[in-house]
Amino acid sequence: MNEKYTYIFFDSFKQTIKNRSLIISKILFYFIFIFIFSYFWKSVFNGDKSIAYTYIDLIKYLAVTEWILISIPEIQTEIEEDFRTGNICCFLTKPLSYVFMHLSRGLGILAAHLLTIGIAGWLFVSYTTDFSSWTISDLLILPLIGFFAGGLGVLFQLLIGLTA
Repeated sequence: MNEKYTYIFFDSFKQTIKNRSLIISKILFYFIFIFIFSYFWKSVFNGDKSIAYTYIDLIKYLAVTEWILISIPEIQTEIEEDFRTGNICCFLTKPLSYVFMHLSRGLGILAAHLLTIGIAGWLFVSYTTDFSSWTISDLLILPLIGFFAGGLGVLFQLLIGLTA
């Protein structure tokens, strides 16, 4: 990848990390979501042995999927705004690809969200369930899965914005 796009990636990563109010609001939303659904699943699992998964397995699944979904930035709104206002003409004369610029920006924001929400979320979920429920392979493979799944989400956001 071109060094310009790498710079855009790291610049958007740093800007997102510095935006503490956005990070804190996303983490609080994540905590509230996990807290509400953990009590919902606890009432569902109240003495029912016919369910194939355990309560902790479902909480871990919920925590990982919501971690990824909350972390995906909504870059399609900025792309739609560029098309609606005609600002895309300013970007077409630059020596950067409009698509790769938004892709690298979205991946930078995604990486920052995955890092911050992932650390806080793992501590919260591990505290509410049990720290021993996580294996070493979980902790090694989940960041990779999170980044690739989130990257796919960023690609879909980009396509949605471009088809506006």
